[in-house]
Amino acid sequence: MSSPIPMFGMSDNHDDDGQVIDSLLVEVDAPPDLNMARQPIVVPGETKPVETTRLLTGTMLFNPTDVTAPSLLLPADAQRKSLTIRVYSPSSSTTDAVRFGDGTGSCASGGFWQSTDQPLTLDGHTGGVWFLPQSSTSTPGSPVNNAAAIRISWWAVTR
Repeated sequence: MSSPIPMFGMSDNHDDDGQVIDSLLVEVDAPPDLNMARQPIVVPGETKPVETTRLLTGTMLFNPTDVTAPSLLLPADAQRKSLTIRVYSPSSSTTDAVRFGDGTGSCASGGFWQSTDQPLTLDGHTGGVWFLPQSSTSTPGSPVNNAAAIRISWWAVTR
């Protein structure tokens, strides 16, 4: 009588799965050969994001007879690209003016800017900006004689 199951040792029980898988895959420890890659190898350049700028603006209205000491208009800003200042006097007096400087001591002898339609532009100035109302007919540091209000408008572009 024959058995439906072959006797032990009489069948092919050899497991060759590992050899079959190894024949399909090649495993190497070295990096791929670059000569076999498509030429030229294109490496995309690094793209930097576009830096945005900010626009800072302000207006200061004051009575020049009340301001006898230098006052800070804008603090120092290392990222400032440009600064524009406009002095305006409603009285349209040619003696209404403002002295500008980079500190309290430099305002007394600093830049003299009269009320005009032409703005004062300071490109590249990153230091602080101080102001002192000054009449062209008075001495530096003394109060301005007229009582008309002076308006200083400014706008700065910074990163």
